Amino acid sequence: MKHHPIQLIDIQFRELRILVNDPAECQKNDLEAQVVYQVGSHTFQDDQDILMAGFRCLINVDKENAPFELIVDIVGVFTVGEEFPKNKVELFAKQNVPIILMPYIRENVYSLAVRAGINVHLPLVQVPTRSS
Repeated sequence: MKHHPIQLIDIQFRELRILVNDPAECQKNDLEAQVVYQVGSHTFQDDQDILMAGFRCLINVDKENAPFELIVDIVGVFTVGEEFPKNKVELFAKQNVPIILMPYIRENVYSLAVRAGINVHLPLVQVPTRSS
């Protein structure tokens, strides 16, 4: 298999935070959570070969009286090969980076939640596909 011209070379953690407000409520099986994802990247310059793109997961951050709040904020560092069209890098960051970084978000949400005794799992998300 041929490698893609953009490759993930590092994961940097900007924030890993959990706040438990109600431990008893957090252990319920039907615990509801408000999950928000945010994606961002620096403006890619044509003379660069590095793309830095952030992906964060916010759970219950803006929810009033939430039993817990959780934040996982990571940055993926990617190399961009010369053969990749420079005018498509920002589109790649917007559409592909969340898919690439989601397993890292999911694992860290799960790890923080388990350590804090919170019974929460991220819902599966729909991946946009190309229509023929």
